[in-house]
Amino acid sequence: MYKNILNSIVLTVIFSSTVFAGEIDVIPSDWKLENYTDNGAIKVFNVADDTNNICTSFHLDSATTESKNRFWSTVLAAKAANSKMFVRYVESDSASCEISSFGQKSTS
Repeated sequence: MYKNILNSIVLTVIFSSTVFAGEIDVIPSDWKLENYTDNGAIKVFNVADDTNNICTSFHLDSATTESKNRFWSTVLAAKAANSKMFVRYVESDSASCEISSFGQKSTS
């Protein structure tokens, strides 16, 4: 019983602090990626059609260097293989959405 109550509290805190905007499954062939060396931010352009115009771009600012490297690798692998990847994102204060999760889609 206590475990269920604790899980409910944790989920409430997580979801109240993050506004989930959506998830897309996409072949990122048209995406334009930019890396900003002054602050390490990554911006992804040409995503408006993929998100039904909710986001004009994605950004990955607060992630660790390792996560940013994995993101680059995932996008480049999906582009090279012409395969789908998923991106979960949250709306931010502008038309650019923050990436909250990403990964390669299963081919099976």
